[in-house]
Amino acid sequence: MKQRYFTNTLISKYIKYLLSQTPLPNYPVINTDDFILEGCYYIYKNIIFKCTKSGYFRGLKHNQMVEDHLYVNEWVLTTDNDYEAKHWVPRDISNPDFTGAWEYLPDEKGIGGLTVTDDVIQYYKKPVAEAQFINYYNFGDDTLNITHKFVSNTSYYDQQTHKYLGEYLRCLRDIYNLDLMSLYNCFNYNFADNVTLSLDKNNQVLQQKSDKFKVILIPIKYNKTYTIALDSSFPILLKSILYDKVLLKNTSGDLFTDLLQEDVRQVASCSFQNPITYSISNIIPDISKGISVEKSKELQDFESRLYLAIQVPNSFNSKLVVLEGDFSNAVNHKTINAEYLQKLSEPNISRIFTSKPSLLETTDPEQCPFSDKLISYLLRYTIDTREYIDDNVSRIEDAIQYSPNLKHFVKGVWDTDLRYNLYKLYLRIKDRPYLDNTDILGFVDKDIEDAAMRGWIKYARLS
Repeated sequence: MKQRYFTNTLISKYIKYLLSQTPLPNYPVINTDDFILEGCYYIYKNIIFKCTKSGYFRGLKHNQMVEDHLYVNEWVLTTDNDYEAKHWVPRDISNPDFTGAWEYLPDEKGIGGLTVTDDVIQYYKKPVAEAQFINYYNFGDDTLNITHKFVSNTSYYDQQTHKYLGEYLRCLRDIYNLDLMSLYNCFNYNFADNVTLSLDKNNQVLQQKSDKFKVILIPIKYNKTYTIALDSSFPILLKSILYDKVLLKNTSGDLFTDLLQEDVRQVASCSFQNPITYSISNIIPDISKGISVEKSKELQDFESRLYLAIQVPNSFNSKLVVLEGDFSNAVNHKTINAEYLQKLSEPNISRIFTSKPSLLETTDPEQCPFSDKLISYLLRYTIDTREYIDDNVSRIEDAIQYSPNLKHFVKGVWDTDLRYNLYKLYLRIKDRPYLDNTDILGFVDKDIEDAAMRGWIKYARLS
């Protein structure tokens, strides 16, 4: 039975119980290579710390900036950040006052990527954050001023329950390295009836109701990529706003939304076959200092009120899915070099072990809050990074005849190599058309366990 919004089921009752019994942290939970801001408090694994210098957090197995080369003579920089390399823009004859300058030239999509540098560049490495230890933290402990519990005041599966489920899943991702965000739809049936988006450069967010459009609000986080899938042949508008029944203002009366320095984005059409991606940053540039810490921190403090506003026609009735992560090109078959898995950070490993999300399928026309498979993870019916019973891991190792010649291998202990083999071997199964290849993360769920127990996947088959 699928869970639906605004229904009362055994599944919704369990989720409400789980959230009411699990204290969630008041501070943002981060992972390796996340950007953090000076003066803000964060949680990483089992540590609470204060950022003393803005930059990218060097957690376990952090990414190193490396230079690569396209031989014979072209230097290539691979980056996820537009603001990494400045290109020299020569003097413009039509503008005698401009004598040339170093400027950032974002790629054609405007989201970072591959920069081929035939011209001379100034190259800047990512700024590295600095932090001060504050205290230890243990997920699940109820600590005054550090955590809070969510207790629902409705009997059905409502917007707030779904929003807090997302916060719980982010904790599993960043604390336990269990990334289930591809199974969770960030859309939670929240609408703004007093906001309208406009393409007018002078006034892009209007505090008024429209008779022609409706604005859907998606709770999101800064510096994360989101995959948006909906069917619309009409243009839609996208814009991040800081909102709590009204557009929020600072003490000077200025809209927080204006600090985001983001124009309304128009998408001519959208479909589930061609989902789009979106992200918003709270890194506000400062001409003299590089980053405006004060403005950036001001935005960070109100992240819980950050929404992606999606404006659609009033007639819009399509299924809508918003996933945290880039799944726009999700495929079930990837080329993975297992030799380097142990060197990768957990966020990078999570990006590797994904298959097509079932939420992006069009077979179910109704709005769905999450994938059916998420329930088994919430009930801990899976074998994953949280597993502490050696016999459970040993049983699956024996079923696939897993005995690698690795120095770090310990029988009965879950590790990335076992996950790699389960993921790869399952997706290589042929002539079993009824197998479900969606939502395969490499952990032992009902599909992988069934295939292993039937003898369909064997370690010896992996070349």
